[in-house]
Amino acid sequence: MSTTAPKSNDDPTETGSQNQISTWGKVAAGILLALFTLLALNTIISYWPDKLPPAGDDGRYYHKCHITMLLDKVAIKQPGSQKDTAAAALFKNKQDSVIKKIKTGQAKVAKADSGTIAALKADQTKHAKAVDDSTLKAKKALAKVDSVKSVKYNDTVQKAAIYDIDDTIQFNTILLILVAAAGFLGNMIHVAGSFTAFVGLEKFKKSWLLWYFVKPFTASALAIVVYFTFRAGFLSTNDGGNNLNLFGIMAISAMSGLFTEVVTRKLRDVLDVVFKSNSTVVPVISGATPVTLKHSVANPITITGTNLDKVPLNITIDGTAIAPTGKPTATSIVINFTAGAAGTSPVLSVTGAGVKAYTQTFTVA
Repeated sequence: MSTTAPKSNDDPTETGSQNQISTWGKVAAGILLALFTLLALNTIISYWPDKLPPAGDDGRYYHKCHITMLLDKVAIKQPGSQKDTAAAALFKNKQDSVIKKIKTGQAKVAKADSGTIAALKADQTKHAKAVDDSTLKAKKALAKVDSVKSVKYNDTVQKAAIYDIDDTIQFNTILLILVAAAGFLGNMIHVAGSFTAFVGLEKFKKSWLLWYFVKPFTASALAIVVYFTFRAGFLSTNDGGNNLNLFGIMAISAMSGLFTEVVTRKLRDVLDVVFKSNSTVVPVISGATPVTLKHSVANPITITGTNLDKVPLNITIDGTAIAPTGKPTATSIVINFTAGAAGTSPVLSVTGAGVKAYTQTFTVA
């Protein structure tokens, strides 16, 4: 963003100020910057996995609010699969086992109650205390059965809990979300610093508002591109979750958003190396001037052509090597030559690797 002050003096807010933003605009912009920064932070916290999947496992997670929990394969429901049927059968068997134990306990309680009632009818006075004890024991047994029913049933439900595969998130998807959020967060740091600096210097221009709005989103996309580049070039595509350095990936993503221009240049360098042409550029000499030289003085001679700076050239006159007076350019090389007596005809020769040899004869006056 240019720091050149605007030439117009039609600032709508402050007399003598070059800021093209009102006080309320500053407040609104500050709130938006804080909200978008917190949004990126919240996304990272919300989707941060509790643990990485084991090697060789693609990993599926259950996500809700700020919980991203790695699921065991047996806990994922896959419609129509044998695994789903087996899990349902296991759940039903455990339910039947619990119900059977509950019924057995209830039968024991009922039997105890029947014995107690018979004893009471036989001799209420003699066995009053025994009846009270038996009733108390029966109530305790019933309460114990109810407790066993509740605990074992809940334990069975918890162990047999199944998550629909449509309600889970794959590990690579979580990585992309985290990378995009980290790139967004890194660029928000840059955007916030740039905005506050230019407002503080009273040189903010409203024509840059679109840049401030779009930049974090493009930085987020750039972070994903950098992530793909690193996965393709530095990490094996068969790496499991435990072999990935999640903190390293997040650091690179955040810095990609913070330094978008630097990262873009580096990616361009990578592409230049990957897609570099194998063809060799060959210099072509078209001529040399002047054609007439003065005797007994140093004569500047300009050799012209194309791609003259791509490969080293051997320049000689009458077999004597002559070095250029300066750095060759793509179209010219300058040398100095002291000609001999008038009437002589020195010969220029230019050669090089892969270069078509060039010769030219001068006249000395």
